[in-house]
Amino acid sequence: MLAGSDLKGATVFDSMLGGWLAQPKPGAIKTKILVLNGGADPVVKPETIVAFEKDVVDAGIDSRYVSYPGAKHGYNNPDASAKGSQFKLPFAYSAEAATLAQAEASKFFSEIFK
Repeated sequence: MLAGSDLKGATVFDSMLGGWLAQPKPGAIKTKILVLNGGADPVVKPETIVAFEKDVVDAGIDSRYVSYPGAKHGYNNPDASAKGSQFKLPFAYSAEAATLAQAEASKFFSEIFK
């Protein structure tokens, strides 16, 4: 995923988490990672979050996981509620969570690009 890259940081909104081809080796990923997910996202199971956090700790990855209570998958997409209804998916836009996540991402990038 990010192994060997020279990115200073990466931000992920509505991540499915994981997706490693193999468990990252300690020190292989130097990119700082910020994950911004909805706290009521049924797509991301609690055990997936626990496994992801264990993986990044075990690999020594500088990361932070932020959960927005009540926000579902697609919280940062203004079309998510309509698409969720249309396709009977648990997606919903949350202006509050989207605003908070955007501020968090901006803060993250201003810190790493000083």
